[in-house]
Amino acid sequence: MHDSRHNSFLALLVGIAGWLVPGAGHVLLGMWSRGLGVFTIVAALAWTGLALRGRLFAFTTDDFFDLLGFLADCGAGSFFYFALQYNNGGPDVAHAAGDYGTRFFAASGVLNVLAAVDAYRLARGDEQDDDEAPAAAPDSATHAATAAPNSADADPASQLPAASGTSAGIQPMPANSPDAALDETRAPAPADAKEPPRE
Repeated sequence: MHDSRHNSFLALLVGIAGWLVPGAGHVLLGMWSRGLGVFTIVAALAWTGLALRGRLFAFTTDDFFDLLGFLADCGAGSFFYFALQYNNGGPDVAHAAGDYGTRFFAASGVLNVLAAVDAYRLARGDEQDDDEAPAAAPDSATHAATAAPNSADADPASQLPAASGTSAGIQPMPANSPDAALDETRAPAPADAKEPPRE
């Protein structure tokens, strides 16, 4: 029970670290390539949103959609804090570029939250990484072909020799051949046959 709580606490710390610094949760788990990939993508989206002078939503309860935008921006973690400190002349939502920038930054926050949740689940052991997944089971058809014995070996009747006449290479003699007629004349007469009367 104590080990389970300890693992849950460590997994929570990994998730928080992944939220504060994008990709940090995966780096703590030794997944450097995934962590660097998450950091690069989230940073690129956040920087693009700021460069396009997108709007950062403030906390409010008057508008539900503004509240969702604030939560999405907070998902960027430390990037959201730096974005609040970064002054680029304020948002420019009057132009299409500023509207796109707002969505880019919100997308970076949503992506970072998903990555932090993934790091939390991996730390808990709820799902297995692709690199550690067991090898796929062999194809059933291939397994059946290799496991099943040969049909000739499995059927003993197929290994019995053929009839004695054909196994020795002796072919039956046609009935209308001269040799067959000669054999019939040489054949002894039946015992009960009567001798023809003499004149």
